[in-house]
Amino acid sequence: MDIFDDHIDKVNNARSKKYLPEDTKILAMGMGGQGLVDYYNEKHFGIKRNRPEPKPKVNKKELKKAFQKQKDFVSGKYW
Repeated sequence: MDIFDDHIDKVNNARSKKYLPEDTKILAMGMGGQGLVDYYNEKHFGIKRNRPEPKPKVNKKELKKAFQKQKDFVSGKYW
């Protein structure tokens, strides 16, 4: 895997020998950050990526209560 900072069109240009030698076999190309690199590592090389833990779901009843408390405080109910 090679990572380049230049635009993909410059790297993929048929006349450009600056980036890729003539006998290079391209399996896939993409634009992106570390997430894309992790995806290709997992897909082509079997290197598992570290996925973040899913965020816990918010209880809607508790959220409504918190909003109501905030509205009551701002309106002066607790003064």
